[in-house]
Order: sequence, then structure tokens, then C-alpha cells
Amino acid sequence: MLTIIIGLLLILIGILSRTLTGTSSITALIPALFGAPILILGWLSLAPNRTHWSMIVVCILALLGIFGTYSVLTALSALSQGVPLSAPAMARGSMFVLCIIQLIISIRAIVRTVRSA
Repeated sequence: MLTIIIGLLLILIGILSRTLTGTSSITALIPALFGAPILILGWLSLAPNRTHWSMIVVCILALLGIFGTYSVLTALSALSQGVPLSAPAMARGSMFVLCIIQLIISIRAIVRTVRSA
């Protein structure tokens, strides 16, 4: 269920990032492009026989999201020096944190299904 919520939050971040910044670039929708498959896989994982494989794919997506947004850490270090965050940096930071949370949730779900098998 948390996977579905994280997928929805990523979609919301992508849509808000694109509309609030007024950009026409497709890169503003990257969180939404990650959120949509995570949402679908979260919905599929509600069936006990699909949990294991769907969470493995979600782990891969979460890792790609983490690796793709880790550059936001430099922006966060600049924040500690008083430099304000831009809207794209906030979107990347939110995606970074949500992907880390999702990775932890997915790994726990995989371990739980392996132990129950």
C-alpha cells in the first residue's frame, strides 16, 4: 500500500514541478515517469503471488531514481550555506528521499516473501 502512495506522490511531484515552474521541458515530468510504473507495480503487488517480482522491479526503479537524483546532495550542501533551493532541486530532492524510502520498503517486502516461502 505504501508503494502505491509513493507512486502517487512521485506523479504529483512531476505534475506540480512542470506546472508550477512553467517549463515545457519533459525533464520536469521525470518524477511522474518513475511514479507511474511504481504505482502500477504497487497495485500488482497487492496479489500475494505477484509481490516478490513486482517489488524486485520496484527496487530497480528506486535505485535508478536514487542514482539519477543523487546530484541534489550538492544543492542541499549549498542550502546549508544560505543558497536557496530552486524548484527543480526541490523536486529532485523529494524524488531522492521517496526513492530511498521506496527501496527500503521494497527490500523488506522481498525479504518477507522469501521468508514466508
